[in-house]
Amino acid sequence: MRTYLKLNALKSYSLLCYLEPVYMKHYLTILICFFYFDYSHAGLEEPLSINEDAEVTQLQRLFTLQSGDYKTNPYPSYEERLEDLKTLRKMVVKYKDQISQAISADFVYRSPGDTATGDMLGTLGGIDYCIENLENWMEPEERHVDLKFKPSTNYVMYQPKGVVGIISCWNYPVFESFGHLAWVIAAGNRCIIKGSEFVPNTNRVSREAVKEFFPESKLGFVEGAVKVGSAFTALPFNHILMTGSPKIGKIVMRAAADNLTPVTLELGGKSPLIIDSEFSIKDSVNRFMLGKVMNAGQTCVATDYIFCPKERIEELKTEISRRYSEMYPNFRENKDWTHIANDRQYQRIVGLLDDAQNKGATVEPLAEIDRAEQDASRKMPLHILTDLNKDMDIMNEEIFGPLLPILPYSHPDEVISHIQDHPRPLGLYIHSDDTEFQEKILHNTHSGGVCINQATFHVAQEDLPFGGTGNSGMGRIHGPEGFKTFSNVKAVHHKGDLDLSRAFSPPYGWISWFIHKLLLR
Repeated sequence: MRTYLKLNALKSYSLLCYLEPVYMKHYLTILICFFYFDYSHAGLEEPLSINEDAEVTQLQRLFTLQSGDYKTNPYPSYEERLEDLKTLRKMVVKYKDQISQAISADFVYRSPGDTATGDMLGTLGGIDYCIENLENWMEPEERHVDLKFKPSTNYVMYQPKGVVGIISCWNYPVFESFGHLAWVIAAGNRCIIKGSEFVPNTNRVSREAVKEFFPESKLGFVEGAVKVGSAFTALPFNHILMTGSPKIGKIVMRAAADNLTPVTLELGGKSPLIIDSEFSIKDSVNRFMLGKVMNAGQTCVATDYIFCPKERIEELKTEISRRYSEMYPNFRENKDWTHIANDRQYQRIVGLLDDAQNKGATVEPLAEIDRAEQDASRKMPLHILTDLNKDMDIMNEEIFGPLLPILPYSHPDEVISHIQDHPRPLGLYIHSDDTEFQEKILHNTHSGGVCINQATFHVAQEDLPFGGTGNSGMGRIHGPEGFKTFSNVKAVHHKGDLDLSRAFSPPYGWISWFIHKLLLR
């Protein structure tokens, strides 16, 4: 197993560096992890039951401690923040084996490759990016001063907000906890992370790691379900970052409103892929497939459905099936395919599939596995769905799993109209070499982000802001915008020695009226 993973990691590294040299440094880090991961599950304990009352008490204690500590040092120096980022990196690297084992145990089985790519690559890449840019971000930003206010200077300083709360999700529990944490630390904040109740093994490892590497006055970790979540959002955090569904996002936003706590919501939605009539189907499949099948489709920016010219749908289905079989040969024994994370998610996905089939959809599973075996293992292959209609649940709910609807279209206006009539997605993907086609879609649709001739991996570009719009979220993380999200953007106007403001003050005489008239002209 280890030899197989090493060889595939080497192949992936060579190919990725050939196609995208900018990824070389970060991917090399993950490649090293591949060679040293222990993928066995030996030594993992049974998940511990959580005493939610105790967790709420711990949460309140941590918040009080961090709030007090922030008052004693409200503006950590560059050196302090840099050291904390380096400590975070050391923590993630040290616990990489236990993290991989824990996530896989929480999923029944999760592909080590998915953990390395989806959790580790993004987390370490984000930390490295923050380390590289931190000094520049912390510099005051000079702004223009209008003539009538001179002599003076204007600048913006980026001040830590204080204590930030992160509500993590289960699908990429390390990236959505420690990956996002990098920007919180870079901005100089304290932080409390709430892990998802659906990944108890990962939570246990995360708590152990945090306790070893950080004082509670800087970073804390709690877990639990509804009771802890309610207590968490009721606290007067200085900012809350939440990753999850729009339904939970609304609950978090309502609770945060009581304290006027600003929120950043990373949600989801139905991210479409549009293939134009001239673009190579083979190239299209190669470019969206990894983002769709990684983590068995349990990714917020995975392609949710495809718009394909109606005369090319059969060609598309054939190529998807061919590529899937190439990626996951001998599906039942294949160790690269991740299982559905928990029973609730599995039943939801099966419900979408059965509803579509009962309402007339054509369903084609891309691997053979007995339904009873699938139900027991939650190892569910990719399914292609066609002959869809708007009354099917799958056309109205985010899929977040290994189902792929394909919709026919004849003219780009049909695609634009459909997207405009539905909630705004987190991602939108255009496969076309036609600049006019690209711009028509870009200018007439809304989404959190866009990939042109790629899919999903705009989230992996550390220098680009990431986030949603409308139903898919609000606010931005990653890039310089991520640093600003967790900072109080403070405007500073510094007056020079000469003060002419009396010329504008009552009693208004001929001098002030002359100046007013001159300026108004």
